Amino acid sequence: MEKFFNRLGQVGATMLLGGIILTRFTFVVDGGERAVIFNKIRGVQPRVYSEGMHFMIPVLMVSYRS
Repeated sequence: MEKFFNRLGQVGATMLLGGIILTRFTFVVDGGERAVIFNKIRGVQPRVYSEGMHFMIPVLMVSYRS
């Protein structure tokens, strides 16, 4: 039984870590809004993101919505 709970704890920790990482690498644009990405190396990117879930690199990019 102890082996089961150890495994359950490992699965839970993995899911928690995966969820934290996933939320840092995605941003959501709500309906009726648009977003642009500011890249800390290249500046404002020309692509405009429409509503939905999009991926970004959190260390280099920041999303701005309007």
